[in-house]
This record gives sequence, C-alpha cells and structure tokens, in this order.
Amino acid sequence: MNATNGLYIEQHPCDTYLVGFCQRREGGWNKSKLRLDSCLGDNGGRFEWGGTEFTEQATNIKFNPEEGAGRNPILRADLRDSAGNYLRNRDVNLAERINNYDGDLQFH
Repeated sequence: MNATNGLYIEQHPCDTYLVGFCQRREGGWNKSKLRLDSCLGDNGGRFEWGGTEFTEQATNIKFNPEEGAGRNPILRADLRDSAGNYLRNRDVNLAERINNYDGDLQFH
C-alpha cells in the first residue's frame, strides 16, 4: 500500500477494521480506519472482494503488514466452506484492492 505506515487490524465481535497512518498529498499524516467487512466476504471458504461480513464466519483472524519479499499486507483466517468445514489459513493480499487516497484507506 502506498504511503502508509503502522498498519494493523482492530477486531470487534462482528467486525474487523484495517487501521493505519496514511500520508496526505500535502505531506501530513492521517490516522485512517476501514471496515474490512464492508468490502470483503467469505465465499465457500475463500476471501471474496466485493463481498461482505467475512468476520461473521471467520476464526483465527491474523494480519501481517509486511509479508514476504514484496512486503505485502496479508490477512489470514480460517474460513467456512459450503459444507460448514473450516479451511485453515486462507489468505488475501489487502493491497490488491485497498489503497491510500489522500490520507484515507479506501477499497477500490
């Protein structure tokens, strides 16, 4: 994610938020918060962009802000498939569809 710092997730009973500091065009920094459940769902045990409410079915939600050689922000969770079984360690790169737009984290 461009011009972001200190990314982390904040979990509530039915919601997961991505939180971090985002640089504005003029150079200042803004603390921003994006509700991931408004743009990310669970479709048969896989994360789905444009879906909603993945937190309702997910367990073991974890976040690494700088994973691998690409230092990508990766969200992991155990997600439920259509038979009700949990598929472990499913992941999604949040930088695929979330970015900093003038100081605010936004889904695109």
